[in-house]
Amino acid sequence: MTCYHQLGSAANWAPGSSMLFGEYAVTQGARALVVPLNKGVTAEVKLYSDHRVHKSLKMQQVTKELIEALFCGQTSLEIQLNGPLGRRQWSITHTALQREHRGHAATWEYGYAKCALIHFLHHLKTKVDAKLSTQDSGQDESTTHSQVAGDGLSTLYRLEIDSVTEFDLQWGLGSSSAFLVAFLRSLNVLFYANLLEEEIFNIAKSSCHQVQGGGSCCDIATSLIGDVIVYQQAFVSQQDVKDRKNSVPSFFQQISYEEMCFRTQKSKNQCVFNGSYYALLNSQHSNPLKALQFTWLYMGYKTTTAKMLQRIVIDSEDCLLSDRIVLDALEALRRGDIDAFFACYRDAHALLEGLGCCDAPMKLVFEKIQDISTTAPIKVSGSGRGDCLIGIESQPLLEQVVRSLKEPNTQLAGLQCLENITVYSAADKESN
Repeated sequence: MTCYHQLGSAANWAPGSSMLFGEYAVTQGARALVVPLNKGVTAEVKLYSDHRVHKSLKMQQVTKELIEALFCGQTSLEIQLNGPLGRRQWSITHTALQREHRGHAATWEYGYAKCALIHFLHHLKTKVDAKLSTQDSGQDESTTHSQVAGDGLSTLYRLEIDSVTEFDLQWGLGSSSAFLVAFLRSLNVLFYANLLEEEIFNIAKSSCHQVQGGGSCCDIATSLIGDVIVYQQAFVSQQDVKDRKNSVPSFFQQISYEEMCFRTQKSKNQCVFNGSYYALLNSQHSNPLKALQFTWLYMGYKTTTAKMLQRIVIDSEDCLLSDRIVLDALEALRRGDIDAFFACYRDAHALLEGLGCCDAPMKLVFEKIQDISTTAPIKVSGSGRGDCLIGIESQPLLEQVVRSLKEPNTQLAGLQCLENITVYSAADKESN
């Protein structure tokens, strides 16, 4: 049995998320309003070697040597993932790096973790190569494989990934995106990669697209920034728009993202990730959404985002309507007009129901809530046909709905009112 010695470790937490407005339309260039949650995912990574590394070698040198050895076929990286789905193990070799970086993750057994790690290693190799090419050839500071392992020896490496999720993966509250952000940030620290937030976003986005086959990745941006955001995915070019099955009017390419932000110091509070715009919604850490009493109602089953993306067809008119709802909701929040915000909530649900996101059991729950309180705003959250309904209503009222529906309806046996989940913001972390 191989004896491994720990070289280093890092851990990071990222919040889950829930989309209030803009589902599906955001994939076609419209805006979305997304909130982070106080529950999230912690990812811890630990790197081991079968040889002790001399104390004089810095961790930066060790990880750089590992990258070079992996891509040269001189070593392999054994992976152990400990998470909500149990323990899984696999190996990354030079051949796997080349093959799986171009493959589709639907054929991969380990999904998001494997995708993200492969993309991270390739990105890091590009940075290492770029750094080496700029160095003076007469000043080689690199560490050779034999310097780490000892002459004539071959070093083996193992990476342990511990993932702890604070809510059920089936709830559809952005657990995959939260894991990607927490995992990549931990790798960034462990490997001394010095990646920018944009680079982490791009790696996470590529990984998500390989697993799901598409998506706007606004939940990744929300987990990354850790605050309420308005998100808009910009297309790379006009040709890219034309190539899409359901292209959208030039209206969406011409929107200036300055208008999406309430703050006055726009230059400090806006970011652009690979053409995907987002803006912080809250003003001076006073988040208007924090005052609302959001409650998430889990249906007891889930239809994956990948499947829903294949079945939902959204046209230009739907995109325009969705974008208008987002803008109206933002204006209502700016004015403090809660009734107008609730009206947007109901309009958004009607749009999603028309798209086919609300199946029979969800309609039953929705109608029951309306019977009890006709003014209670409630809508589909996330991909629909499962996951959650999100209401702006007191927990007792929704718990009453759950009790009245579960016993006579076996298809709603898993219906539950989620407790202790609230909207999170960066200000919460700063205040702790």
